[in-house]
Amino acid sequence: MFWDELDDHARSLARTHLRAVGTPIDGPTALRPIAAFLDVRLVIRPCWDDPLFTGISLIGDDGFRLVIVNELLAPPRRAFTLAHELGHVAMEHRPPRRAMCERLANVYAAELLMPYDRLVRQVRRFGANPRILAQCNGVSLSAMRRRLEALQRQLELGGGDEDFF
Repeated sequence: MFWDELDDHARSLARTHLRAVGTPIDGPTALRPIAAFLDVRLVIRPCWDDPLFTGISLIGDDGFRLVIVNELLAPPRRAFTLAHELGHVAMEHRPPRRAMCERLANVYAAELLMPYDRLVRQVRRFGANPRILAQCNGVSLSAMRRRLEALQRQLELGGGDEDFF
């Protein structure tokens, strides 16, 4: 139950941010407006010196918020990394981060990029084809598969629309 409550909080926070900036009915979520809403300075640049670097978020003692993302990442990976780092900022995670913080940032990112309501509409329109849904939402196939699996688990636990799948 503990994890479910934390996950629900991360999803709720993402939905609040989506409503605050307006979210597209269909199509990928624009993340720059969310960064602006959170007062985050974004730096997206190539990180040639460390090809394994994906991204980092920092919150200064003075409240300054910075997210750096490697521009060399494939666009779907770059979007998820940015959404994930915005999740850390939104939930005010500071180092040292624990596995719980990483999990919650992933839950936040998944809700930002693949919001439940949008996925319901898309599944009803296109079916539960992860390839099509990934393309519609600008995410990787693996991210969409994980999201659909998580939604299926939620439905099995009794939350949500049983006609989703």
